[in-house]
Amino acid sequence: MINIINIINIINIININIININIMEDTSLNKSESTIALLKSKNNTIKNYIESLDPLHYKALQISIRELDSSFSLEKSIGYIDYVNSLNSINHKNN
Repeated sequence: MINIINIINIINIININIININIMEDTSLNKSESTIALLKSKNNTIKNYIESLDPLHYKALQISIRELDSSFSLEKSIGYIDYVNSLNSINHKNN
């Protein structure tokens, strides 16, 4: 039979795991946010691209940075390439 002490221990273990998950999420969010800030400082095109992202695509950017880590390259991402190509086509039309 499970007694109250065992139940309390299980609850404590669950709470500790929840706290650890929250800390890991905060750490990875802080890392991706600092990476995004660094990317935005590279040039105005990157800055404008990041600032143009809707919340869903911004979250995808954060996840990509977190999961791909040092393999991540914004300049090689399909979204960024499409963004730059659309800017280039607009510039060609205006010239």
